[in-house]
Amino acid sequence: MQAELERADGVLHEIVVDAAAGMAEAFQELFLALEEVVHRPAGPYRGYKTDIWDGGFRVPFLVRWPDKIEAGRVSDQLICLTDIFATLTELMGEELHEWAGEDSVNQLPAFLNETEENLRTTMITQSNLGAMAIRHGDWKLIVDTVGSGGPRTPGAQPIVMAGPFQFFPSKVGQLYPIKRDPYEEHSLWNHEPEKVEALRLLLKEQIWTGRSR
Repeated sequence: MQAELERADGVLHEIVVDAAAGMAEAFQELFLALEEVVHRPAGPYRGYKTDIWDGGFRVPFLVRWPDKIEAGRVSDQLICLTDIFATLTELMGEELHEWAGEDSVNQLPAFLNETEENLRTTMITQSNLGAMAIRHGDWKLIVDTVGSGGPRTPGAQPIVMAGPFQFFPSKVGQLYPIKRDPYEEHSLWNHEPEKVEALRLLLKEQIWTGRSR
């Protein structure tokens, strides 16, 4: 019985691996076909889900609160789903303990249009294959890949990593001034070495401390 189970497990493993490889190839063919008919699920933003580019992460955030939030108002605040924790804590009049919500920012003042200040100053994202990026102000730094960092986008480049969080100093990466280049078309990695180093150290600090607030 044990031998039969081992043989079955081996066959199942081969089937799963073959299916996964086939799906990856099919996804790339599908993406290329969809782009030919001008279908881009991320709109004008570069990349797809699982990528490190904004097309893999950026989505609209909608809030409705009659008599509290003006209908139709648009905000440029940087927000992450992790912020819901701190925001609801504030809304309920509770205290957010120092050890809780380590990456959560209270966005209630932005919802109520009580401030124009950027409440969230940084945000870290990670691609499906482990490439990491940090957004700080108008800048976004991507480390360890010159491509999408994901497995599905055509033209995805390999990630250069020595091990978990061992990518400093990074040999390759991308740097974008998001306000001027929201679609991440022109990397300034080789033109802004001081900015690259500053953001890389900020990313390292937040990773090793385990929190961003």
